[in-house]
Amino acid sequence: MWQNKSWTDTGLLICACLLGLSGACSSQPEFERVEEYPEGMQIDTAKSAFSNKLQTTTVSDRYPAGFDAVWAATKRVAHHFEKLHGKPVIRIDEKNGSIELRDTHKVDRSKGYNPDAERIEGWKDEFLIKVVALDSNRTKVTVSRKVVGIPSFRLCGDDLVQCGSLYEPEVSNAKIEDWILTKIEDDLASTASGSTK
Repeated sequence: MWQNKSWTDTGLLICACLLGLSGACSSQPEFERVEEYPEGMQIDTAKSAFSNKLQTTTVSDRYPAGFDAVWAATKRVAHHFEKLHGKPVIRIDEKNGSIELRDTHKVDRSKGYNPDAERIEGWKDEFLIKVVALDSNRTKVTVSRKVVGIPSFRLCGDDLVQCGSLYEPEVSNAKIEDWILTKIEDDLASTASGSTK
């Protein structure tokens, strides 16, 4: 009987640890400034290795400015992001204060990028940027990202379409999301200083 209780206690302890670990893994990251645009896929390789479901990584920040100013800054940053990415699909919803960006990437080995570091040959990502007024002088911006990749052991040729449904869920490391929020903050600061001159 003592052995059964011991195994039960051990089992409960293991379950509690696993639940705690899964809670820590699923929690959304806090915003941290990222000054330089993060190149490459920008995934959390440890979390991605254990993920088999599509996940959304969400980061948000609040700004001491009204909705109109933050919305204008967000659109400028989205267009800047669009130029960096080449030609992503972008959809701006003025009515709901949201911007969607979708893009497909192929690893360009000629630029010296090493796909083995992230085990990826190509990837698709989808961003949703949402701007919400908290009151007349405070606005919240949320940046969400979903990402799927093609592991390097899959041979896709030059056309990622050949891989079709073989994309696998990955987990964003939130660096690009943080960079977008940083650029919005910088744009607002620049606009404010320009208006006071």
